Amino acid sequence: MPEQISSYRLEEEIARGGMGIVYRGVHTVFDEVVAIKAIFPQLTLDPELRQRFLREAKIQRRLQHRNIVQIREFLIDQERFYIVMEFVEGETLEHRLRQLGGPMPTGEALDIFNQALEGLGFAHSQGVIHRDIKPSNIMLTTDGVTKLTDFGIARALVSDKLTRTGTALGTPAYMSPEQILGTKLDGRCDIYSMGITLYETLTGHMPFERPWHGESDFPVLAAHVSRPPTPPHNFVPDMPEALEAAIFRALEKEPVKRFASCQEFQAALVPTSLGPTRIVNVGVAPRVAGGKAGGPPRPAAPSPYKPELRPLPNRVPPPLPRHPIGMAQKPEGLSIGVGKLLIAGLILIVAELAWVSRPHPKPAPPRLSATLEDTGAPAKAAPLPAPNAGNPTSDSPNPAVGPTQIVVQTSPDAQIYLDDSFKGQAGAEGRLVIDGLAPGAHTLRASLPGKKDYEQLVSISNGQVAMFEVKLADAEKLVSPPMTETPRRPNPAARAGPIRENSRDGLSYVWIQPGTYAMGCAAWDIGCSIPERPPHQVTITRGFWIGQTPVTVGAYLRFARANSFRIPPAPRFNGGWANQNMPMVNVTWDEAQAYCQASGGRLPSEAEWEYAARGGSTEGHVSDLDEFAWYSLNSDHQTHDVAQKRANSFGLYDVLGNVWEWVNDWYDDHYYQSSPSEDPMGASGGQFRVMRGGSWSSNPRLVSFSFRSRMYPYARTAELGFRCKGDAGSP
Repeated sequence: MPEQISSYRLEEEIARGGMGIVYRGVHTVFDEVVAIKAIFPQLTLDPELRQRFLREAKIQRRLQHRNIVQIREFLIDQERFYIVMEFVEGETLEHRLRQLGGPMPTGEALDIFNQALEGLGFAHSQGVIHRDIKPSNIMLTTDGVTKLTDFGIARALVSDKLTRTGTALGTPAYMSPEQILGTKLDGRCDIYSMGITLYETLTGHMPFERPWHGESDFPVLAAHVSRPPTPPHNFVPDMPEALEAAIFRALEKEPVKRFASCQEFQAALVPTSLGPTRIVNVGVAPRVAGGKAGGPPRPAAPSPYKPELRPLPNRVPPPLPRHPIGMAQKPEGLSIGVGKLLIAGLILIVAELAWVSRPHPKPAPPRLSATLEDTGAPAKAAPLPAPNAGNPTSDSPNPAVGPTQIVVQTSPDAQIYLDDSFKGQAGAEGRLVIDGLAPGAHTLRASLPGKKDYEQLVSISNGQVAMFEVKLADAEKLVSPPMTETPRRPNPAARAGPIRENSRDGLSYVWIQPGTYAMGCAAWDIGCSIPERPPHQVTITRGFWIGQTPVTVGAYLRFARANSFRIPPAPRFNGGWANQNMPMVNVTWDEAQAYCQASGGRLPSEAEWEYAARGGSTEGHVSDLDEFAWYSLNSDHQTHDVAQKRANSFGLYDVLGNVWEWVNDWYDDHYYQSSPSEDPMGASGGQFRVMRGGSWSSNPRLVSFSFRSRMYPYARTAELGFRCKGDAGSP
């Protein structure tokens, strides 16, 4: 990370999220303290994520409101993306709740949510929905002001180009039913998420708790769609009935039954001792659609806006009837008559009898029932109908039915088939929505390499939205891999070769004997990505020298000064390049290649790098990663001196973790499908160069011998370094 971006000096990291890192910064001229959000460099490779980052800046830039974190400007520096925001002194609601360890006092909570709804209502008036309301996105300042932040997945109501089929952006525990089902969204999805957050704040619990043993988000997602929330008074017996009624209304499954606006939600939250009231800002606040602007001040933080309490017309909904503690309450619109239960039972029996066997039958994993009970038996039940405007719960006929859909929740990248017709690939969240289905019985199948196929007969009626969780069981390991795949046998010849110092750069190099190995991800490795497949036999026909460690800061600085090369900006964790034993980072591909050529060699090819990195290993990962690599769980967010972890069988250090390493090849997702079997040198061209091995910031899955990543050749990042390869005559 550079020490300065444009006119801002970066001082320290203050937060880290799914898309980037937030730093405390200072304007070098005006001494203004700001927060600077930097997107992770690897995410800029994905055009959609770049679009989302740009959209965050543009959307939030126009949301000028006291209860929304303000955007100062948007910067691009050396292909890195930055958003400069106001610096908020305080904490998140998530942090406050964690400190409390239980329910927040009602008065304090209502004050916070009244202000949050002010900011959210203003965003809605500008045609913007947030789509990720949750405690970590609600800031509480030291002077008592509540601010919404991180509109990173917000979307202007007029734009839906960046939402992919089968992908629901948001946080599962706080997502509205319509987000989960992928239907059209409006501001009422934020009201639902705000209701979930208010419920959590007032009770210390979630309305839909994930099973303690569950790893999947599916039970929670299915509960949002189909189950009534646990009554808040089960956790807080003295909660006012009107307040509980407001929460229930915010959590209605059908958007039309929720509060129509944030102002209406605010009105229902006014303390009952004051009677029904509305907070109306008067004075100099600018007028916007709906007559709402500014935000209600707190006693501790005087504001130029003076709130006025006025009686409301009798339009506030009556409180919902209480139920005895322990009984599950069904919000209006979710009641199911005895007749419907009988129908559901008949469907279950019919589906059980209609189970069909494929030519190669494989057991279906258990699927969650409508009550989310784990039966432990294969599920062949009819799918769970989701209540919505197109699937009414009343017994009266409804000729205007909604779309017929199947929502499949499964493993990422799984291929989904319906009636032997390929319907698509599950996204990163493992979700795929299949639209436009004909009513009746269908055969659903999911397939993923390394997993057993899942197959089931499903029945769906007109206008129904059905949700299925498909848990793919591990396939049995191959006793004899197919002829098209390379058997992975231990390499008894794997041992460290001679080690010499390269007189040109002063670093140690190891001699690697020629040999043959299986490149790519093993057939039985269930974590493979498409670019790692298929595994294939590669022969390295000539021995070579390779750096025993990544190129160090000291070696690179000597090279740069001797050749009048520009010295890259130092990362935050090695200011001024003080520690010269750390791996060199922030170098472009061209700079790394120039160093290697000056040292008598070049960057290793991808095949040479993997052959050397494996050191004879036939697996994709090492069994004890902490012994061999610095990565996200042990690195303390920085690189470390080279050669502090165990060497591999060839005597090489840090081939996994510490820093990603540039290699010589151009990147191609499908290169392995047609690559040569001898000395492959990569694709003939492209937009990206390959990088290998993972870094100090990588999750364990990426720190492997076979995982392939990519980067723009001109990019600089504090996670990326290199090592050099030399021919027989060098070093």
